[in-house]
Amino acid sequence: MSHPQKGATSYELIHRYAVPLARVWRAWTVPESYGSWAWGRNAKGIEVEMDLQVGGLFTLHTPPKDAKKGESSTLACSGFYVEVEPEARLCYTQHWSASVGYNDEQDVADEFVVVTFREIDGHTEVRYAHYGIPDDRKASDQHSSAVRSTLDDLATLFSDGAL
Repeated sequence: MSHPQKGATSYELIHRYAVPLARVWRAWTVPESYGSWAWGRNAKGIEVEMDLQVGGLFTLHTPPKDAKKGESSTLACSGFYVEVEPEARLCYTQHWSASVGYNDEQDVADEFVVVTFREIDGHTEVRYAHYGIPDDRKASDQHSSAVRSTLDDLATLFSDGAL
């Protein structure tokens, strides 16, 4: 069981997409769509399972690496939905099942994510808030930078017509 993490921090990112809210919502809530961008455009073969309802579980994982080449194991995270308000808000927990650098110690608390969606003049504003990153400045800065890059990749997929 995880416990509140001492010294945990949070960050919030705001991103605007030049597409209607329905397209952005699908990108976040349809497993095949979400898997195409969730860990950035360079992440390939992400498998996603979602039960998009309060209490529903989700999992994301990369395919197993090639042990013959000495590559590491699967990167995976999971969680459950705390709030699902269609085309408006997603709240969910996030638990890493593989090392991401700051979760190597036992009993690290699950993280919590709040994503809000708002359509403004045919564009969509997404507010992404992430709670529970260790407060060592480096982890929080790296994490927010990675998520910002991933949200930028999503914008590219929209502009390229891939989503």
